[in-house]
Amino acid sequence: MGDGVFSAWRAHRKDNKELGNGVWRRAHDRYVRALDRFHQILEQDSSSTDDHAFHNSMVALANECADLLPRVRSICVNAQAKWPSDENNIPGEGVQIHRELSHTANDLAQAAQALAMASLDNSSGGVVLNPLDSAESVPAQNVRRRVAAVAGGVERAEAKLKELAS
Repeated sequence: MGDGVFSAWRAHRKDNKELGNGVWRRAHDRYVRALDRFHQILEQDSSSTDDHAFHNSMVALANECADLLPRVRSICVNAQAKWPSDENNIPGEGVQIHRELSHTANDLAQAAQALAMASLDNSSGGVVLNPLDSAESVPAQNVRRRVAAVAGGVERAEAKLKELAS
């Protein structure tokens, strides 16, 4: 049990060192919270789903977003190194990168919301997958579109960071 406490403490110290306590840390944490929400909704639906194709396609999308997390962290770590922030002000040229990261986290939160909406049965208000939905349904396409926006936002933030670093 003690190892868990010290591991969490070491991870927190590493985050403070690499990400600071300002806007870059918050941008990273916002993405993490949206990713956690997406996975929470998937977990809620996993016990009630009868449409395995839909659920599996949503798991694949969740994995795509999780695979982007190291890239988001790298952007934030590099931005913190270039434009240190320990407050609420977005430093200098980093404003464009921060904007992309904010939009990216927002898009991921909207993907989680689209997944939740795809999982709601409006007539009963209960969380169940509609048996008429499939991996190619309109609700699934809405989630896919949001996940594509997430990937695009990460790519734009990386490109802007690279452009400003040169």
